[in-house]
Amino acid sequence: REGGKEGGGGLREWYTGPSLLTAMDDFLPAAKFLREARGKPLRMIVNDLAPAGKNVGVSVRVLSGGVKTGSKVLILPIGDVAVVRSIEVEGSPAEVAGALEHAEITLQGVDPARISIGSVLCKGKAAVPVSCRFAAQITTLSSLSVPILRGTPFQMHVQSLEIPVNATRLTATLAKPLSEEGRGAAEVKKERPRCLTGNMLALVEFQCARPVCVERFEDSRPLGRFILRQKGETVAVGIVTAILPDA
Repeated sequence: REGGKEGGGGLREWYTGPSLLTAMDDFLPAAKFLREARGKPLRMIVNDLAPAGKNVGVSVRVLSGGVKTGSKVLILPIGDVAVVRSIEVEGSPAEVAGALEHAEITLQGVDPARISIGSVLCKGKAAVPVSCRFAAQITTLSSLSVPILRGTPFQMHVQSLEIPVNATRLTATLAKPLSEEGRGAAEVKKERPRCLTGNMLALVEFQCARPVCVERFEDSRPLGRFILRQKGETVAVGIVTAILPDA
């Protein structure tokens, strides 16, 4: 019961958060996101791996879709195909791993040396894009101490993937961002800026050190958002707006 009406004591003296009903309502977007993730193509990202006899065991997070034992999966960016021999979810054997679950999966038919943390497992008919180049909308943070110029290097983090990238084109600064879904037209403030400083919104193109699996944010939120770090500091966050052909 909330604090008494006579004197306003009890809970109201120290609790300033939302009511129980409001907090419950806040879970609805999460439930909607789960429904959307279940209906999208299979995307599983490798968080850890270890040889398992002639097979390889991978610890994955199912970002969308689902997988069952006996299924064939395409491992990208290497392009190898493997068979799911067994699945464990929360430490128990399972026939299926579904969207947003963490699972331990044994793969057959792939060389463990070819898989790495950050690899994505998917289906061949709905494969995740693989490219070295992409365009993005980024927000620079106050921790950015040195302005971003064309060629500036970063460590990019996408889920469990960490990879060196360079800013290859500063397309524009923005007065208004894209919608939360990554759609629509951004409101351009200045075309081709010379540099970017802290607390700015901008469109930028990036070149990765090797091919990676990323998607447009409107197609996959988990694989479409990233952070940029320099010298151990997070200096920008962003969403992927387009996958660009390799030069």
